[in-house]
Amino acid sequence: MPLAYHQNYSSSVVVVRGMGKVTDDDVRRTAMVLYDVAALASEMAVLVDLRAVTHCTVSSDTIRTLAAFHCQPDTQIGATRVAIVAPADLAYGLSRMYATLVEGSAIEVEVFRDIDTGQAWLQPYQISPHEPPFPLPLPDSLCEK
Repeated sequence: MPLAYHQNYSSSVVVVRGMGKVTDDDVRRTAMVLYDVAALASEMAVLVDLRAVTHCTVSSDTIRTLAAFHCQPDTQIGATRVAIVAPADLAYGLSRMYATLVEGSAIEVEVFRDIDTGQAWLQPYQISPHEPPFPLPLPDSLCEK
């Protein structure tokens, strides 16, 4: 379960947690699920917590492809605010790359090294401090390569 998510319906926040090794397929799968959730919401927030990622094999090509998809004019999602917490240098760099590539789209992304700063940036959405420590795994049925 490299990437898992939990949606807090009371606060419109989706929490994604990375654990262990994270690959291109993990990122693509998670992005598709989040896109489906965002397409149904008029406004939402996402907290991506990569503190427990021990190995990252995500390519810059995958990041570029996702950013290009999210910047297409016909991508129908509401205003989305994404805080990515990435203390490791590689994950931080790839996250910053994504944030830069989606500038000007409906997605507002900021990248942080620590969880407190990321949560504070999402404060208008009032993240519950009681989010479950191990959220639901992403369903394989929603994953297309």
